[in-house]
Amino acid sequence: MVTWQLRKAQLSDLEAVKTLFDAHRRELGFVRRPSVAKSIGDDEVIVAVIGDNIIGAIHYHLRRDGQTTLYHIAVDANYRRAGVGAALLAELRAHCLTNGAGRIMLKCPAELPANDFYSHRGFQKAGVEEGKYRSLNVWILQVDNSSLS
Repeated sequence: MVTWQLRKAQLSDLEAVKTLFDAHRRELGFVRRPSVAKSIGDDEVIVAVIGDNIIGAIHYHLRRDGQTTLYHIAVDANYRRAGVGAALLAELRAHCLTNGAGRIMLKCPAELPANDFYSHRGFQKAGVEEGKYRSLNVWILQVDNSSLS
């Protein structure tokens, strides 16, 4: 079995992260390169790697009010259901605990199977918003030591 590792993204990872997000455009929408570049510079992108290959990434923003907004998470299709997404999310939770963030919030198109992923990881559905093109489920995870399972 091939093992992967998690680390903070580096600016040299920008093209690979953008390519990964673009491969998931149906789920994520259009992800702007400058936004990802800024977040990498702010240490707000975590990647899963095998050697030099990025197989997963999570893009977020830690707000001053203690909320972390999860913008994008994607895993290469060849590595789905191998725990990569769960590990990226666990790493984000740990980062939130270290930095005093009390919750993680995200919006996910209502029709996507990813909603089950969030539900199984302790997120609570807080509502539904009408997006520009489709309905979005709003998910919140209260971050404390008990939610790190």
